[in-house]
Amino acid sequence: MPEPMKTNTDGKKTILIVEDDLFLIQAYKIKFEKEMINILMASDGKSAIEFLTKDPPSVVLLDLMLPGVNGFDILAAI
Repeated sequence: MPEPMKTNTDGKKTILIVEDDLFLIQAYKIKFEKEMINILMASDGKSAIEFLTKDPPSVVLLDLMLPGVNGFDILAAI
């Protein structure tokens, strides 16, 4: 059985979007904000790892093809 999504102090769930395509970031942002989900955004692998080590989100939406540290490296770090 999957674990329930973690919620923040404001009662909202949090998703980290790791994507280098600005159009896709905006599309995801609009969709998830309508669902009352907090959004964290990272456009590269290094920023994503920083978010993950500070306060892990409920879910990570991860692009595999990123500049520098790619999505497979992020998965290995997790």
